[in-house]
Amino acid sequence: LRQVLSSLGPEDWDKPCFHRRGRMPLQDYVSLRVQELAVHGWDIRFSRDRSAELREESLPVLVGKAPRWLRTAFRPGLGLPTPMRFRFDVSGPVPVQEDVLVTGDGFQVDTAVDTSGENQPDVTFRCNTGNYILLIYGRLDLEDVADTGRLVIEGARDRAAHFTSWFQGF
Repeated sequence: LRQVLSSLGPEDWDKPCFHRRGRMPLQDYVSLRVQELAVHGWDIRFSRDRSAELREESLPVLVGKAPRWLRTAFRPGLGLPTPMRFRFDVSGPVPVQEDVLVTGDGFQVDTAVDTSGENQPDVTFRCNTGNYILLIYGRLDLEDVADTGRLVIEGARDRAAHFTSWFQGF
């Protein structure tokens, strides 16, 4: 794979290629492969080492895939009288500042800019980029990671658990 990728020129990245979901540009296909290798590689390492992290060089690609992943992983449910806002305050190495607003049967992702007023989060997750990816991919147990310090949860933990009910990894 590395040999093939290194042989590609700038003109190749927009060429269409086959995927089971249909045709897509080569750059999208490659980012899906990076996602698969990074996350499943972590799965294997984590089974033997509970302190395993995602490889840092994969994080920019994985953050770029996060919106698509959230759309794929969303499972509607829990009729809500009011929407619930989850804030992600991700420090780095690839910083992410976003809110996920869930209405029960849908959701939207917004840049987290309002720190006062009506857009206060119900729950804030503070972590590094790798743990953000692992959380939204359904790879981390909230109680375990909060107890070990991989993730800081601000707000009610029962509400935090709703996030992993709505967004379930595969």
